[in-house]
Amino acid sequence: MKFNDFSLSFSHITRGEALFWSAGTPHLQGTANALAAKVLSQLPWAVSVNLELKSQEKFSDEGYELDIKKECVHLAAASQRGVLYGAWSLIRFGELEEKFECHIIDTPQASRRGLKLYLPPPDAASLKEFYAIIDLAVRYKYNFVMLELGGAMEYKSHPEINEAYLKYASFMNEYPAKAMKLQHSFSWSKNSIHTDNGGGLILSQQLLKEIIAFCEERELEVIPEVPSLSHCDYILAAHPELAERKEDPYPDTACPAKEEYYTLLFDLLKETVDLFHPKRINIGHDEYYSIGLCPECSKKSAPQIYAGDINRTAAFLKGLGVGTIIWGDKLLNAHFLTGSPCGGAEIPAGADGFAGVPATYPAIDMIDEEVEIFHWYWSIARELDQEYDTRGMKYLFGNFGAVELPDWTKRSSAKNFQGVCVSNWGRSDYETVRRNGILFDLICSSCLCWNCKIGSEDYTKLLKMASEELLQLNRNRLGAGTPVFEITHTVDTGIEFLYFFDGNFIVESDFLLGDHVYCTDSGEEYTFPVIFGKNISNAVNSPGRICDPLSDFDRYVVNRQYIEILGGAEPFRDTDGRMWYKTVYPHPAPEKKLIYKEFRIRGRHNCRVSVKEQ
Repeated sequence: MKFNDFSLSFSHITRGEALFWSAGTPHLQGTANALAAKVLSQLPWAVSVNLELKSQEKFSDEGYELDIKKECVHLAAASQRGVLYGAWSLIRFGELEEKFECHIIDTPQASRRGLKLYLPPPDAASLKEFYAIIDLAVRYKYNFVMLELGGAMEYKSHPEINEAYLKYASFMNEYPAKAMKLQHSFSWSKNSIHTDNGGGLILSQQLLKEIIAFCEERELEVIPEVPSLSHCDYILAAHPELAERKEDPYPDTACPAKEEYYTLLFDLLKETVDLFHPKRINIGHDEYYSIGLCPECSKKSAPQIYAGDINRTAAFLKGLGVGTIIWGDKLLNAHFLTGSPCGGAEIPAGADGFAGVPATYPAIDMIDEEVEIFHWYWSIARELDQEYDTRGMKYLFGNFGAVELPDWTKRSSAKNFQGVCVSNWGRSDYETVRRNGILFDLICSSCLCWNCKIGSEDYTKLLKMASEELLQLNRNRLGAGTPVFEITHTVDTGIEFLYFFDGNFIVESDFLLGDHVYCTDSGEEYTFPVIFGKNISNAVNSPGRICDPLSDFDRYVVNRQYIEILGGAEPFRDTDGRMWYKTVYPHPAPEKKLIYKEFRIRGRHNCRVSVKEQ
């Protein structure tokens, strides 16, 4: 990583004399929380670190100042969170091959910066990966994590929900994309199925307390997400009598005319509040399609039903001292660039008999003004931001992709804009998060949120920085001092990029191409598996970004297959015009010389992998 790329995340930096410091444990002075001290103990050089925690005029409460000299480092911040961010920046500086005397003043340009995740499966290996992802959010200076609970949280007040969720998730997770296939197999719109949450299992409240403590120790606000009204399949699997659409064998929308629904929902919310003690809860309300079907609901307009439910739930939470968040798509009279309606617009019944959806967007003027909006329709039309801003409604860009959003500088300076939330809608393991491009989005979004001198139009800079950061993360995962073996290869396949979300999960054998076989002079063989998307990708891959005039969306279009491989291998274009991938494996026999023998096809993809001479 080059110094100038690293400095992109900083508001101000001055470069001085180049220095090379020896490794060792730093001597800490001053005041910091235990975690900051633990982070600083990872510094790869011997240096004294002076920590100063006091009120500052140079930066916000989350900002910090780093003065890096040969003899010592002075880290000043106005809060423990600022100290922690400064400590992580010092670690990132220490990962550079070259080190310089420098002065850094860093303060965020967006006040709210978050990551949305499903809960991990409740086993030690999955929790370790989940915690590593949380630590990456802190490394890139995010200040909240939103955890979807659904049926994966233990509910002591309603154990029947967990019992039904286990059966429901086991059925939906039988094979990758089964849930998505079922979602699109009916003559009415259904919202996505989230049985990847918790790996389809249940996390005890004791384990959730440990997760909460882990996050809060890292200065992360924990926001529980409790889907309600829509995305209620985890509730309705146990209580189908509360469903709005009776003919749905897998109902996902609750009937707000049934008082029993609110009794149950408020029990779940109360239990969530007692466990998390949150400042706010996201109650979902996105992708709401089955509206006004029962005799009672049919007497009201769709906006009345929608706003009435939001206001009643928000009032309940307000009585518990908790704020309310919703996903905002159903508040917008939105249309794709082609003119087709979406979000809260009226969607007419299709000529093929597909059921229509009534408009809900007038509810935007009927809901509690304190409700916060996660605005994930920023990619549909940029003018939709104004629907919230002109009404004084606080909003964040949800499901955020920094390299896809046009005109960041202008849009992020809107009066009621609060920040961003990067979202992973698949399993919460490292490989899924990396291949979905979420780590890439975390890095790029952090850069936008902390550096006023860079915008979403600076794609080349963002791509370069994120690529090098992801390579560093890969080196970190291998572990310092781990002997490695490097292979450069490429392949031509028809494999296309797919997001691992909505029930489409990674089965590694589905992407296995085969093995590189190496041997020693004495004939011993060593094999290195070649897995598409993990350590190799297509030779025709490209890092480009375009404004696609044929797209339905008002956003930049990036090649997600190129993003997918970053951090798994290092792509580069050779003089032959093909994209090659430099891949690092742990060396199985570092004391021996390995000679390439052959590539052996294995798995269901009959393709030949090309290898550059070592």
